Amino acid sequence: MIRLLLFLIPIILVFSPGFIRLLDGGVSCDGSRGRLCSAVAYQKHDRDELGSWSETGSKLKGSDGKHTSFGAFDVSVHREGPQSKYSVVVRKDAKVLYRGESYFSMPEIEVMDDFPEKGCSTLLTYCFSGGAHCCMTGILCTECGGEGNLSVVDLSNLEEFIMSDADAGDGWNISVIDYQFAYYQAGNPKLWFPYSMSPVMERLLLYKGGGWSVDRPGEKKSFYEKLLSQNKCEVENKLQNELSGEDDLELAATAIECSYYELMAGKNDDDARGLLEEKLPNSWKPEAAGIFKDIKKSVFEFDPVKRIR
Repeated sequence: MIRLLLFLIPIILVFSPGFIRLLDGGVSCDGSRGRLCSAVAYQKHDRDELGSWSETGSKLKGSDGKHTSFGAFDVSVHREGPQSKYSVVVRKDAKVLYRGESYFSMPEIEVMDDFPEKGCSTLLTYCFSGGAHCCMTGILCTECGGEGNLSVVDLSNLEEFIMSDADAGDGWNISVIDYQFAYYQAGNPKLWFPYSMSPVMERLLLYKGGGWSVDRPGEKKSFYEKLLSQNKCEVENKLQNELSGEDDLELAATAIECSYYELMAGKNDDDARGLLEEKLPNSWKPEAAGIFKDIKKSVFEFDPVKRIR
């Protein structure tokens, strides 16, 4: 299952050697990611298998900035004043499409060939706002099939782009996290999640229709079936509780995640609602109808991508 630590230390951007990760699993447990635990058995890929991968950008005035031309795009990063504040500007055909601010360290710019698929290339950079639980904005300029497009993605707490081949041979995807249930409160005000125990669900960004967009229920069925298995969604609560020592908050969070993934795997409402009701602890069961309504809303309303043309 996926969970959050109270502190996902944002300063990791300053020390990170890169901001792109290729996975042989989903959003995995490690020191920097706390309890974001969603290990999906992907085939392992490395940079050579993906194609050429290079940090790019000609330096401007030493460490004060960099500039890159990429197809029809022009991307520049420069320091603003003496503080660790940087301006990131994306232009296409001399027109400014995006302007943002980033803090602490100069954003990197990397270009990946044959990404998201053979014959395409994507430039990636980011803006980091700083602050608790916040906030990384991913910037993707993609040249594919003679067309160039810009997508801006709310990565929230994630401090890097996470790439995976969810269905081997079907192109690359980017993992994002749905945080809409952070601090969630059910109809009964006594039933709520602290941030560190809140349900958090993994979703995928797919390249389709001339740009990046979040996946929809049934599009990546096998991916979510693996998440259902990894989260032990078919294990009875009593046995699961005995095996892991989970309390009601943990069980309720797992129930929400499992129901969410059931919908994303293309199952019908009755199946997803039934799974939720089965896995909720007794104290939460009276709120099942309202919780399921919120799960379904979250599934269909989550959209962290803005396409800019």
